[in-house]
Amino acid sequence: MTVRYFDGNNNPLSSPLPNPFVTITQKIRVEVINPLNNSCTAVVLIPFVVNPVPNINLEGDELVCSILPTFTKIIDPGIQDGSPT
Repeated sequence: MTVRYFDGNNNPLSSPLPNPFVTITQKIRVEVINPLNNSCTAVVLIPFVVNPVPNINLEGDELVCSILPTFTKIIDPGIQDGSPT
């Protein structure tokens, strides 16, 4: 099988896609072609959704270091805009 990838602007991408695949939010078109029968193809769209980086307050950093197996610490993630943690 031959697999071809195209970005949202129909530009060809490498096959296979790199790992990690860095992209913007877009739909990647994938074509799978049988080299023995070019009329036997399949096309699918893979939606890639890139979520925005949350607004995080980095003030008040804490160093957490313990070798005790029962040690726990609840850390405030500092998210300022209501994004899920």
